[in-house]
Amino acid sequence: MKKTLMLMALIATTLTFAQAQDVKENAKATGRQAKRTMNAAGDKIDREAGQAKQDIKADAKDAKAKTKHATNKALDKTDKGLKKAEKKMDSSR
Repeated sequence: MKKTLMLMALIATTLTFAQAQDVKENAKATGRQAKRTMNAAGDKIDREAGQAKQDIKADAKDAKAKTKHATNKALDKTDKGLKKAEKKMDSSR
């Protein structure tokens, strides 16, 4: 009877350790998956930040071109007005 109890205790202990090892392996696998998920999220954030930076640069470039065009247009209009005024002054003499 004593041998039977010892054998049952040994089997129970072995099963407990085997189950603990499975739990440990599952926890490691879950940790690795969480790490991969976090890395993928970080990569996505980097890509989106890079795209946003490019979009901002493109918008700034467009705004600069529009401002330059508007400024040149205003300067040309002023120049034409001055030339017209000069012609009027010359013709009135």
